[in-house]
Amino acid sequence: SSISSIGSLRSEAEGENISLSGNSDIDSIMLSDPYRLTVHFLADSHEVYPMMDMYQPVIDWVDPDLHIFKVSERINISEQRADDFTYSESSIPSTAVMIFLHEEGMLGCERIQTAKIHFEKSPWKFHHSEQVSRGRVNPYPYNSQDFFYTSEDLPLWAVRQVHYGKEHIRLVIFAGEENWDDMVHFYKLIIGTDPELLREDFCLFTVHTHTHYDIQFALKRLQRGIKPRPLECVKLQFRVTDVGHIVPLFPNVCKPLSDTRWETKDHDGNTIVLEVTGCLLPSANKSLENSVTRKRSDRSDASDRSRGSSRASSETTSSHSGKTIEMSGFYV
Repeated sequence: SSISSIGSLRSEAEGENISLSGNSDIDSIMLSDPYRLTVHFLADSHEVYPMMDMYQPVIDWVDPDLHIFKVSERINISEQRADDFTYSESSIPSTAVMIFLHEEGMLGCERIQTAKIHFEKSPWKFHHSEQVSRGRVNPYPYNSQDFFYTSEDLPLWAVRQVHYGKEHIRLVIFAGEENWDDMVHFYKLIIGTDPELLREDFCLFTVHTHTHYDIQFALKRLQRGIKPRPLECVKLQFRVTDVGHIVPLFPNVCKPLSDTRWETKDHDGNTIVLEVTGCLLPSANKSLENSVTRKRSDRSDASDRSRGSSRASSETTSSHSGKTIEMSGFYV
């Protein structure tokens, strides 16, 4: 299928070289924290390691050592899986991960082609393709506008070419038209800064900068009649210095998960976790440093042991999960 107004090519082209240059020490400190935004996935015990193996090649395209995506074992077995539901064609998954890779030289061409081939293999499936709005010209006609997915309860994935500047890892939330203004305000409160790019249908924040790439968070407004579908197996976790001054402004109840973690939902129903650091400096999270880093050769054996084993380096990161596995790189 093809959805023309999820976001125009202009959104991607204009946003591909956006990178926040901090205007204060506070900006620099916040941008230096690689775990300012992390994404948590819930999976059944037998799916944890296969899911990691499936996504690891995607992570390796950017940085195999970045741990912002985590897979947690689902312990509430009574939860109904998304695959058990019948979805309307007028709704799409609310979350997507977009990888922007350089195209320069032969190596750049190889990376883009490898990415396209990867998404053509099972269990990946084609979801939809964005179209250029009427009256607009596609500035990069050979740049694929396709989105892919593996399951109805997991995010969409896409790879794009970046033509100058840094590479990007962009987490995108598709927002309903009726909640657009509220969603922009909600994430401005949580991230604590104004977006670098704000238009009537697109909003972009840079949440972390690295020498060779940026981690970005974006909102895209859907056209009228298309609804975002929150993913029950996905939780976004943001680090904040305090929650007392922003919780009263939230649209939904914010419940404590621990002394430092709180959970709420945005206006469209996406689950958001807030990790309170209590200071502006990135916290030295030793559990991240000592997390499980598996070699590919060990994964098949580890998958069999995952149901009964408990790793000392695992941490509880969700009210639904008792064990968390960090991917050995940038990973969905």
